[in-house]
Amino acid sequence: MLLVLAMLMTMFVGVGTASAAIVDYSAFGVTTVQTGTASDKTLGSILVDIDDVVYLGVYENWVTLKLPSGVSITDDSVVDVKDVTPNIAVDAYVKNSSTVDIKVQRLTNDGNAGKFTIYFEKIKVQSGSGNLDVTFLPQSGSILPGGTVTIANIVSKGATQAVVTSVKSLGEGGGAIDTISIAELSPGVFKNAAGKTIKLELPAGVKWNISSFVPVVGAWEFADNGILNDPNLVTPTPDGGFEDNRFVNLRVNEDGDILYVEFLKDLPSDKAGRIDIGGNNMFLEIDIDEDDAKKGDIKVKISSKYIDGVTKQDLVIAKYGDYDVTLAENEVTELVAGKDGQELGSFYIQEALAGSLIKGRTLTLQLPSGVKWN
Repeated sequence: MLLVLAMLMTMFVGVGTASAAIVDYSAFGVTTVQTGTASDKTLGSILVDIDDVVYLGVYENWVTLKLPSGVSITDDSVVDVKDVTPNIAVDAYVKNSSTVDIKVQRLTNDGNAGKFTIYFEKIKVQSGSGNLDVTFLPQSGSILPGGTVTIANIVSKGATQAVVTSVKSLGEGGGAIDTISIAELSPGVFKNAAGKTIKLELPAGVKWNISSFVPVVGAWEFADNGILNDPNLVTPTPDGGFEDNRFVNLRVNEDGDILYVEFLKDLPSDKAGRIDIGGNNMFLEIDIDEDDAKKGDIKVKISSKYIDGVTKQDLVIAKYGDYDVTLAENEVTELVAGKDGQELGSFYIQEALAGSLIKGRTLTLQLPSGVKWN
């Protein structure tokens, strides 16, 4: 039996080795792009990895890249080959608005891998949805294979994704929540946002508290803008007025259940940006009315009536409950009446909310009548 298993293992290893890919295509930096008429989209890049340049032989190896319908190369576009290892030569030839020929030749037979990267910049994405796939059409006899690689995701309008750094457990009265981030999934959602707002609405019984300053920080492509609502950006003018150079402002409606992120200036960018509400130990707070608020997850509804690319989303930002501790069984054992020194089963001590167990507090575990601790 052992001999048979060893033979099978040898056979399987041999098959796996024989089917290993000589050339591999892989995408990185895959972007989400919005359709439009401008030639301004940067797509993901394709890494071409040749296992050993000996496979290239002494001949030219060709493969053709075909872009999908609705995606085109214009006079402003750049389709370039970079990061080429010194043992190969690679050239790219744009044949028409959707086709690029790639030629690869071996320079040295050093037995090493050969690699290069194909970049796509200032591409026109006029229509389409979902995956933007590049198709490889191989020349007969070329070691460069056929296949498809996804280098972008196409959307008809901008989109955002909101996340919270962590979900806080809060009891009666409320408290601080963690950072809420709103990220562009494609560049340009906030490029014409001046004078418009994002609305964050809390459920019944919960209200925003921004009595203390809460920073809105630019991240990703907005990082150079720093704190977008920095009070120092409001400066006095010679005529006794003020010049407001803030990008955003936070305000709450009269009822306190809606927080508005007001854009005072546009936030244009060639790449996706992100805004973080709260940070540096200065966070949004919520007040919880125990008579009106429901226990459980506290969800904020994020939307914008005027910024088309802001995605409507319900985001859990906190959990509301009572500070309490419960026992939960883990392992149950049988005890014999009248016998000493018996071992109990195991159990867990669980917090209903984080922070229910406070340092210095004593827990009393009471056994039923007729049973004593030993």
